Amino acid sequence: MYFQKTLAALALTTLAACGGSSSGGGQFGASPDALFNSLVDLQSLQGEWAIASDDSVNNATGTANYTGFVNVGGGEELVGYLGQLAITADFSGDTVSGSAGNFYEYGETTITPGSTNPLGPAVAGSLSMSGTLTGTNQSAGIGGGIDGTFSGTVDGITESAGELSGMIMNESRSGITLYFNGENLLGVGIGAR
Repeated sequence: MYFQKTLAALALTTLAACGGSSSGGGQFGASPDALFNSLVDLQSLQGEWAIASDDSVNNATGTANYTGFVNVGGGEELVGYLGQLAITADFSGDTVSGSAGNFYEYGETTITPGSTNPLGPAVAGSLSMSGTLTGTNQSAGIGGGIDGTFSGTVDGITESAGELSGMIMNESRSGITLYFNGENLLGVGIGAR
């Protein structure tokens, strides 16, 4: 639980700007400037979010497609990486599935309007994720609404079966917050529809 609270704090600072659009290179491929501008554009959006109630999630039907960003890190030097996120919540089937790609080295803790683009060089990598909606989105606390796994490789750091948790945000289910807790990669993700 301490780890998830720490990641929740990171989600509110490191990814305070995240949410918006993804594009390109297969599914991803925005330029570093476009990626950075999307982060800045969405900074105020996430600050207004609240965890969706259990009823809001449990009574929903259909699917919601969220796009946004992940910030993961790992390796001996704890290098951080920022990438694009695309994830779908199937409220009728109580599942989530998605992927992340288009990663860049990234070491900033916050992004503010007017900041210089802090993204470093592009790195090879992709992550896939899948899980279930638990039915206890709000009542289980931070990260208790999604239970799943993630796997993949970012800049040569491989995660084969990391733990994925998270929650749906807002009564309109307009956002998603994710926590990545693996043996080799740790981080947070956030998306909006």
